[in-house]
Amino acid sequence: MKLLNCIVCTRELLIYNASNLEHKLVSELMGDLMAEYDNYQQELEPVRVNDAEQGKKYAYAVYILYLLNALFIGVPILTSVVGLIIAYCQKDRYKGTIYYSHFNNQVKLFFYVLGWSIVFVLLCFVMIGVPLLIGLYVWQLYRIISGLLKLSANESLDKTYSVKTL
Repeated sequence: MKLLNCIVCTRELLIYNASNLEHKLVSELMGDLMAEYDNYQQELEPVRVNDAEQGKKYAYAVYILYLLNALFIGVPILTSVVGLIIAYCQKDRYKGTIYYSHFNNQVKLFFYVLGWSIVFVLLCFVMIGVPLLIGLYVWQLYRIISGLLKLSANESLDKTYSVKTL
């Protein structure tokens, strides 16, 4: 009987030590994994830009490219596509700043104008598309000019995010 009690006690002691050892190993492994995960997350985070003037220059460039396309009808849509690429690439980089709202507005503006232009050109066959295209053109100019004015005043386009300066 003593031998059986000794075997049971030894077994329980081994199980207890194994669980403590397992717990320590798992804790160390999880600590290492969490450290690697934090390093990975830091690599994935967008670059925070300290130089606010760089974001302002990009936003101005996109507005000017859009304005060139709007004012000079003969200019190919390439200027707007270049503006779209710049705005889309810079949008996440400036998240949390007033420039994010400008880049977001520029991306939306491109796709709204493109989509509605296609619809209104198709409606030109029934003669209602021409006044709608003129209205879209005026709306596009309004959005570009109001964006430029707010950008020059260092204001956000979002009503919920009203930071005046950075």
